[in-house]
Amino acid sequence: MDIIGDKIQDSKHNQTRFIILSKKEREFGNKTSIIFSTQNQPGELYRILGLFNIFKVNLTKIESRPAKTRLGEYIFWLDFDGNKNEDEIQILIKQIKKSCSYFRIIGTY
Repeated sequence: MDIIGDKIQDSKHNQTRFIILSKKEREFGNKTSIIFSTQNQPGELYRILGLFNIFKVNLTKIESRPAKTRLGEYIFWLDFDGNKNEDEIQILIKQIKKSCSYFRIIGTY
């Protein structure tokens, strides 16, 4: 792409990240995004988040949204450091799936 202007940011620490979307899965990247929901019971989310501590995986984003299925149910979006194809991350994901009523890997980038 042609650069039409530079140093236009309003903060000297500004960074821009570009993401390539594709139907074909890519093998590179060190950040993974997942979405999931749990049973609406005390401690369910705590148990899942605790797995990241056990596996020493850094969470970089946690977001919740109403699931629109029943009052009090939520979908959680997590971003974390690690590639979904790494052995330790695959074990972590299997452990997370055991506690979820819904689980999906958005991707690694």
